[in-house]
Amino acid sequence: MPKPHKSLKMNDDILLVQNGYVAVPDLKPSNIGKPTEMRLQSLGTIFSNMASYGFIPSLNATQEIMLLSDAGIYEFWKNLEPALKHVTGADRNMDDFVVYKNFPKEVLEMSQAEYWTNQILMYWGLPNELFTESPKAREELKERLKLKVLNLATEDTAFKVFEKLCKVRVKWTDNQEAQISYLLNTYSQLTLDMDEFAFKENGVNVIAQSLELILAGRRKVAVSNATDVLRLSAALSDGDISLRTPTKLRNLSRPERRLLVGLIEGSKNLADDFATRPEQWKRLLSRLHPSEFKATRTVDAYDKLYRREAKTLAARVEPALAQKDAAALGLLKQQPGRFMRQLHQAYDLFGEAAFDAFQEVTDKLAVEQLVKLDSYLKTINTRSNLLITPKGIWSKAQVVENGKRKIDRKHLARLRTHISSAIYQRLDALYPDGFDLDIGLENVKLQGSSQKLAAYGRGTTFDIPENAKFLRTASFWSKKAVGNVWFDVGWNMFDHNWKSVGTICWDSTEPFRKKGAVFSGDPTNSKDLKGRATQMIDLYPERLLADGVRYAVWNVLCFSRIPFSKAEEVLATLQWGEEPQKGKLYEPGRAQMVFPLTGNEMSKFVAYIDLVERKLVYMDVSLRANVQSAKHSASALSKFMPSFIEHLESLPSVADVFVHGKSGSIPVLVNDEGRSIDGTAFVHERRNAENNFEPINLETILNAKGDIVSADYDLDTARRPGI
Repeated sequence: MPKPHKSLKMNDDILLVQNGYVAVPDLKPSNIGKPTEMRLQSLGTIFSNMASYGFIPSLNATQEIMLLSDAGIYEFWKNLEPALKHVTGADRNMDDFVVYKNFPKEVLEMSQAEYWTNQILMYWGLPNELFTESPKAREELKERLKLKVLNLATEDTAFKVFEKLCKVRVKWTDNQEAQISYLLNTYSQLTLDMDEFAFKENGVNVIAQSLELILAGRRKVAVSNATDVLRLSAALSDGDISLRTPTKLRNLSRPERRLLVGLIEGSKNLADDFATRPEQWKRLLSRLHPSEFKATRTVDAYDKLYRREAKTLAARVEPALAQKDAAALGLLKQQPGRFMRQLHQAYDLFGEAAFDAFQEVTDKLAVEQLVKLDSYLKTINTRSNLLITPKGIWSKAQVVENGKRKIDRKHLARLRTHISSAIYQRLDALYPDGFDLDIGLENVKLQGSSQKLAAYGRGTTFDIPENAKFLRTASFWSKKAVGNVWFDVGWNMFDHNWKSVGTICWDSTEPFRKKGAVFSGDPTNSKDLKGRATQMIDLYPERLLADGVRYAVWNVLCFSRIPFSKAEEVLATLQWGEEPQKGKLYEPGRAQMVFPLTGNEMSKFVAYIDLVERKLVYMDVSLRANVQSAKHSASALSKFMPSFIEHLESLPSVADVFVHGKSGSIPVLVNDEGRSIDGTAFVHERRNAENNFEPINLETILNAKGDIVSADYDLDTARRPGI
């Protein structure tokens, strides 16, 4: 796993805040009594400051904080404040690097001629101060903020975070990678067992990062699948650990060869694994020289590989499918995951018999796999188009017509009923009290593949409050170069039919007659010693609606053709609020999204908004784009977005997991605002500081297979909800 980008700082406090926790030091006064007036004032200041960053401690955490000594209060805030500043983006001091410090008023009062005259002269290198007003005092922010609750951390919280990350079933986001890297570097006692990693590529990356400790005998590692060792060899050579493309293997030291051979020797099904990717295994084994280490199983399997005695399942399945031989169903049952991926193809060939065969192996599939399959089945007959992303690369995304054979309604209903029952029994085994489900969780999608920014999934939807009169997005960057460098924030606007009606960005600064969008000026970062700069755009929903805008897509583009990864830092943020001229330009307490951009891409389409429905929808895709201006993306987005939205609607949500369980007493909520909770619960966003409950670990549910259910459980008669 490559090292996390340098902008992704991590320590205990940042790790905890990112996961909804706060640590309170064990520093209490020798005589605990009634707090002094001065101590109460200090505590009040701390709680007020936490609120300004958008956070509040839970009741349990507050009670512990109230017991701190003066030294404890100092230590607590000394550790917590930098973490809050970093997580919210406040430590970047973005306001200092905006061209027009009295934005938006200062820009709105200019003519376009004045704006562009100033801008050109600033491009030429004249000091910004010649053309901009001195910063004026801004009225204090008095808006009521919705605060995120931080739970009290315990000694094992970091280990629980590690366990949770191991169970994530897709590639980690950038922040998740930074968290796991920090945990590995900090806690040497962590054992790496590949069977504990739900997504094997994550586990392989972690083992590669820990190689020195493993070779030194300071960290234990366990691998049960030889293919994971092949992935590990690719990771050690900075190659493709998905194994889709060959990797040029680097020279391995003898200790490294001994380790890899030992892991292979202890793995299961060597011959089958070798036969699955014969050429890649030949290249690796020729470098490992397994006979040097008396690895008899490995040597025997190596010999069979060269004699071509082993035949892969794929080599048997594909001819059978091509010949429409029903024996293919029996072969597919040997690999339930493969069967699931080829289920529609099998149905095309064998009809309902394919579904009957598949139902015999659903107990081998995880809940997450079944939920994704059910979401596919729910939408595939009615979708107009399909979105194809080769190898998960969004810049190569293709929209194709849905040419799949429609599934018979009765066959579909029968299979979906079986899937629902299979999920029901596992939920019932884990949580027999059942669920009180907030259907609003339909708007919270499960984390998907190739996401970089957030741990919730693409298509997750946020309500824009009725009292929010403006949205403010920003791109902040730090990149020192000979000349100016830009990472431009922009918005593409569309009507209700996704026809382009304008763009707001660096070279399109007043696209609407009602001034529904305003740009903060184009900074020249070469004038700052560290190459720092900020662009901001304000959107005013009511004015935009009056100008015929319904949809708007938020993007950040690398104008200078320098990818995000090559900058010291690039940060994308979104706030909303009531009074654009009040409070600081960047108020961390009203920030809804704060995303470091660190990938090797040169575009990021972060989210889109629906102004009629007042919804903000998370996207996180790096589409192919002309990065010189957001204007150039309008036509492509006009064609792409309807199919993309159809794709988002087909993705499974958190509600799609719990809806299969029985109705009961366990709260499963978007947020707990106005709800009193104890016992066990799932709460996507903690808002009620007084609640104290044991959170449901969603990853545990998503990884559950049929083996958690009692052997005498009658699946066919399991009580389940309708679909």
